[in-house]
Amino acid sequence: MVILEPTEEPEATSFGAGGFRLSLRRRGRETGIGYFACSPEGLAAARRACGTTRRRRNILLRLPNGRILEHRLTVPATAEAHIGRVLAYEIDRVTPFSESEVFWDWVIEHRDRNRSRLLVRLFLIPRAALIVLRTELEKARLHLAAVEGHGFYGDLRRLPLSVRTPARQRLERPVLRCTVGACAALVIVALVLPFVRQQLRLDRLDQRVAELQPKVSEVRLLRKRIAGQAAGSEVFEAEEAEVGRPLDAIATITKVLPDNTFLTALNLSQRSLGLTGQSGDAAALIAALSRDTEIHTPSFAAPVMTAPSGSGSLFVIRAELVPQQ
Repeated sequence: MVILEPTEEPEATSFGAGGFRLSLRRRGRETGIGYFACSPEGLAAARRACGTTRRRRNILLRLPNGRILEHRLTVPATAEAHIGRVLAYEIDRVTPFSESEVFWDWVIEHRDRNRSRLLVRLFLIPRAALIVLRTELEKARLHLAAVEGHGFYGDLRRLPLSVRTPARQRLERPVLRCTVGACAALVIVALVLPFVRQQLRLDRLDQRVAELQPKVSEVRLLRKRIAGQAAGSEVFEAEEAEVGRPLDAIATITKVLPDNTFLTALNLSQRSLGLTGQSGDAAALIAALSRDTEIHTPSFAAPVMTAPSGSGSLFVIRAELVPQQ
């Protein structure tokens, strides 16, 4: 795998400043290929250095820490077979993006069998942040296949830039074809056998249908809830009452924070709120947050540091959200 690492912060709307390094990863070891300018000539030189001219070469983009966004959420255990489709609907609810606006993936961190639910970590990156870079790389027949970086929790994540299809979901169509084929075979046998044997076959088929009916009903109910964007609504509402509503928290923070402040990470877990970002006046943020009745005991979780650009300060704040009545 060829790794591309920008020497400057990648921009979403331009490509031409600074440069990038290429290295080759084989069996866990990386070997440097060279440094190239962000220009058509530099990309052409990078393509030749990768040893490819006609076919496309897959590229892994290494991002600075914190660029991959993460969010923890819980879903009912019954949704595991269709978790990809469930999470596609949940992205609109738990993040400020729609599913079509991000590249995303997930991992199941824990299965709580006592409460019949799954703890899932969702990680994503906006498509707009990569659109210019992907376009310029494609011109040089360099295909940006995945991104890699450390998320909010410090874990190294690799995010494929393609739709993830779970193994169980990929097997649904072959299983369905096999089931339909088996039913067709049973019908043919019922037509050619004498009446008595035909009746025996029908009895066995009825028994099989009765055995599958609970599972079929469960699948239909789940699909109906997904179509109405209400998968597992009772469980989700109970969880929202316990841990808070992320969109309400985002709205509150957006209302409180001044215009010279932006966030690079936001974490909400059991009403514990974590804010990481940059501000022109970080010292005034605690007072601003304290004035809001929905935010309790805001404080800095780490020393305030001057931003690398020299404009503003970097901060990490922890607070508690007051339960809504």
